[in-house]
Amino acid sequence: MYTLTGSECDKNMFHFYEAREIDFNKVFKVLNGELAGNIYRSAIPSYVCKKIEENFWNSPFRRNRSDEVSALYLGTFHYNKNLDEYLQEAGQYRDKLESLFEGTNHFFNDFINGFKTFLKGKGINFRLAEHFGRQASPFRMSAFPQESPFAVKPHDDLLNLKIRNKRGLKYKMLKNLI
Repeated sequence: MYTLTGSECDKNMFHFYEAREIDFNKVFKVLNGELAGNIYRSAIPSYVCKKIEENFWNSPFRRNRSDEVSALYLGTFHYNKNLDEYLQEAGQYRDKLESLFEGTNHFFNDFINGFKTFLKGKGINFRLAEHFGRQASPFRMSAFPQESPFAVKPHDDLLNLKIRNKRGLKYKMLKNLI
């Protein structure tokens, strides 16, 4: 049996902020639970997106998921892997992920570095998750070939927290996770 806990929020919390440029104050508000989300339209120039898309489809490192999620991807994911397997793959694919930005602006690093600077001004240290010096993957790029209004079908993430091979991941140590 599960217990749902939480607090009642003002209706303004359920607002999505929309803009053309990234606003780190708004990103911070999402992470603090003060804003439902951000939508940034055209924040990444279309020519940058096109080049990254081209690099993704031409990459010899792109793989097919072989589980119940139909997707093509570059990088790694933690689903159905123990911590050691995940971190090993994260290390193996780090350079391959960088190849997505060949010939264009590395907007992901620009975002992360900008957000690190923003958070540092608030006295917060931001870094990739790591375990005994091995870093998690900074991101994974995926393409979902099925025709659906959703990139990923709605699913239960709580199940992933119950899997025994997730021991060692920090979220396994949380008592109350919402």
